[in-house]
Amino acid sequence: MGLTAVLYSQSTGRLQTVGNLPQGPLSFQDYSPLLPNSPLVMAVSDDAQRVLLADQTGAVYLLSSGTTSAIVYQSSDISALAFIPNRHDAVIADRGRGAVVLLRELASGPASQIIASSTDGIPVPQTVVVTGDGTAALISDGAQPRIWAVTFADSRVTMYDAPVVPAHFDRWRNSNTFAISHASDEIWLLGWADNNAEFSFVPRERSRPPKERGRR
Repeated sequence: MGLTAVLYSQSTGRLQTVGNLPQGPLSFQDYSPLLPNSPLVMAVSDDAQRVLLADQTGAVYLLSSGTTSAIVYQSSDISALAFIPNRHDAVIADRGRGAVVLLRELASGPASQIIASSTDGIPVPQTVVVTGDGTAALISDGAQPRIWAVTFADSRVTMYDAPVVPAHFDRWRNSNTFAISHASDEIWLLGWADNNAEFSFVPRERSRPPKERGRR
């Protein structure tokens, strides 16, 4: 299975998923008829059969297989959404409640559970990503040089001091490594292995593809 992406055009009001990236053949699914409002944040499952989106009201909608749409969570301010790899469960960064929420897809319907909050030392969750092995959610508040890891097996919250303020979690060459900052001369990476986070950096010259090195 390749990578999936969800695309939204505000001008046309269209919402599509694209599957089998990057090798193809590409598969497309149109969720536009199910689109309730303009989304602020979105996420798509690995099989492109589920789309989560949050709108300006703080409502989180689950769009399923291009046929149904339903509100599965409600708050005042949702900052990020992320699916767990190869599953239809997801994580919600609820900035309004100051909580990280696990959304499970059960036979009886979606069920939400707060797995971390301000009582665990996370001030306001701004960005969230799920590790490639599906064992933990990584959270940044976008203000402090720290990340928090919440392991799903036991809801344990661990704080790690980071060398920079994580602005985002961009997957880097493998499923358990993330670029967290793009400075002018280096890229800081976060690696996740054996339920532990480690940080390293890559000089900007080394981070470029070989064909781009030495260009003037």
